[in-house]
Amino acid sequence: MYYSNDIIDEVRAQNDIVDVISGYVKIKKRGANYTGLCPFHSEKTPSFSVSQGKQLFHCFGCNAGGDVISFIMQYENYSFSEALNFLAKRANIQLPESNESNRHINDERNTILQINKEAAKYFYNNLISEEGKSGL
Repeated sequence: MYYSNDIIDEVRAQNDIVDVISGYVKIKKRGANYTGLCPFHSEKTPSFSVSQGKQLFHCFGCNAGGDVISFIMQYENYSFSEALNFLAKRANIQLPESNESNRHINDERNTILQINKEAAKYFYNNLISEEGKSGL
């Protein structure tokens, strides 16, 4: 499903990262940021940091990081569309339904991806062939 950047930005803006993450992880305010134990790996000392001003999170132990959408994607094991739908429902935002132009964009993108895959196979097979050994 294709969503415009305006819709994605609105969902991000309506879901404060501290509110969302505090529903999953116990975090405490330390200076300008919030810290807590990382939900993505086992640890005894907090290395998980959430910046409310930047609306980003980062774990210094496992290098997980991103915005509120990527947190939901990683924690709930959701795709981008699933995480966006989850956060939109949480913020009472109505996402646009799939229409013909969105379907056209997705079909075109899938066609381009398939063409790129076929081209990659062609060039790879040529590279590993007898004639391509000098290039390899």
